[in-house]
Amino acid sequence: MTEDKSSIAKADETTTAGTDATHRARGEQFFQTAVEHLRSADDTPTDPTETTHIGWAQVSLLRAIYHELRHGNDLTEQNTTALKEHTAALDEHADGMDGLRKAMYFEGDAHSRK
Repeated sequence: MTEDKSSIAKADETTTAGTDATHRARGEQFFQTAVEHLRSADDTPTDPTETTHIGWAQVSLLRAIYHELRHGNDLTEQNTTALKEHTAALDEHADGMDGLRKAMYFEGDAHSRK
């Protein structure tokens, strides 16, 4: 395996506007690159080749962690949006049940007077 410069350049090319999903995919790509370097280090247990692969693996893992921490908030945003939608639906349901309670109270009161 050659130096990781080609895969880093490839990852840089695939990042467009910088959406969270793109950054998550980029982080995954860096993780996979790190795994490849660790496998190569196991296959070539001689210095300096092994050390070079381990060094590139560490750099790739740090970049993957960065992308996940910095840009991996897309799931949090999705969950927050879903929670807001569920809260609004529950509020609407509660208002409907309150209206139904009032209607049933009025209907019961009307029947008791007959």
